[in-house]
Amino acid sequence: HYLPGILRAYGDKPLFQRFRARLILAPLFLFGLTTTVAYLNYDFIFLIVGVWGAWHWTMQIYGFARIYEAKTLAALPALLDKAFCILWFGTAVFVLNDVLQVYTARFYASGGEPVSASAMLWFSRSWLAATAAVTLGYTFKVGKSILSGVWPNPLKLAFLVLTFVYLTHTASKIDSPTVGWAMFEMWHDTQYLAIVWVFN
Repeated sequence: HYLPGILRAYGDKPLFQRFRARLILAPLFLFGLTTTVAYLNYDFIFLIVGVWGAWHWTMQIYGFARIYEAKTLAALPALLDKAFCILWFGTAVFVLNDVLQVYTARFYASGGEPVSASAMLWFSRSWLAATAAVTLGYTFKVGKSILSGVWPNPLKLAFLVLTFVYLTHTASKIDSPTVGWAMFEMWHDTQYLAIVWVFN
């Protein structure tokens, strides 16, 4: 899904001129950095890529939710949407499934200090409690909006529910993580391409 962005950035002359320095220097910097890290066999790069990937996916879901929200008068607060997306992403991936062990292994391979089992359990339970609280708050705001006669965008609600149900399913493929990540990447890419081509 990067390809349409790359085609536009490098193929649109005014856009390329506007961001010329960063469009030339950023790829050279990233290529040099990743080549060096791969040559030196630094494991921490996989942890960084994993954390960045999770954040990237979460923010795409949040961004699409806000696009749907902009098409209604319901106007749920952006902070509530963001909290909902972050907490449900973490719940689907790290709490309801064992993907946290993959990130923990990468953390240890990067030289991180051991984390106790009780701390991991506390983290999972706290995250789940926060997710439940924000979900109740979200449901209350949606219900209040409906009772006042202003309906939220049903596509947004369907989008959020389907995305997190599907993400939970793909994250459960821990026995074959490549299949799980590929499944969610296809979902992620299709969402991105559909909305980008509709708007631009």
